Amino acid sequence: LAAAEALPTRRCPELVLPLRLAGRRRRVRVADRSELFALADVFLGGEYDGVAARDPRVIVDLGANVGAATLYFRARFPPARIFA
Repeated sequence: LAAAEALPTRRCPELVLPLRLAGRRRRVRVADRSELFALADVFLGGEYDGVAARDPRVIVDLGANVGAATLYFRARFPPARIFA
């Protein structure tokens, strides 16, 4: 989040962040501050930690803007089929 101040408020496809999710390395491209804050809300802020589903077979991510929730649900429920 310290990098947020350096990011422009408009799109700038320069920043690629490494993430480790469910033991796998991922690279996530962040184009502006809003995308960085969306990632922070999901992975640092625990936005979806309260989801009580047990092994869902299907997950529908309506409004899958930058894909943060999709990445989170893939890591949390690997066998689920995800529509984003």
